[in-house]
Amino acid sequence: MGQVLQKISQLFKPKKIKLFMLGVWCSGKTTMLYRMKLGEVVRTIPTIGFNIEDIQYNDVVFEITESGGGDRIYPLFTHYMPDKDGMIVIVDSSDLYYQELLQTTFRDCINKIYKNKKIPVLILANKSDKRKFTDKEILQYIGVHNIENKIFYQIIPTNCISGEGINEAFDWLYQTFTNQ
Repeated sequence: MGQVLQKISQLFKPKKIKLFMLGVWCSGKTTMLYRMKLGEVVRTIPTIGFNIEDIQYNDVVFEITESGGGDRIYPLFTHYMPDKDGMIVIVDSSDLYYQELLQTTFRDCINKIYKNKKIPVLILANKSDKRKFTDKEILQYIGVHNIENKIFYQIIPTNCISGEGINEAFDWLYQTFTNQ
């Protein structure tokens, strides 16, 4: 009887999608994570380590692991990423700094962890109100051209303060993972 009830409860349990959020210092990762979860802006401090939050969207729960933007944290990614279904890369679209660090980290994450799997990557061009760079320049900054055969992606302009683009981001994630 217990097994039957357990199987029935699994039918009504929301699907869980695990995502890893990557970006350099001050790109807005933590602010975006809590804007997505709470629907409002909260005061944040630089992340030391990782934040993990579950965010319900329609009938799916997105578990998002957000990392601190420090190069000392990057070697730990291999411990947090293997069970992830996809990635969110957040960039400050007004200031494309630390390009080599982001490209190397992004490429290494894809090549070392997702060796034989083509994964979805949502690119959030944050701080859209101050945006100085085109989608093409942002894709070059991230280094998408180096690993295009291992990912499929969508770039969405966002602003974690105003909320611009957040619904579109969740819509893309939802459509991507529920249509698989």
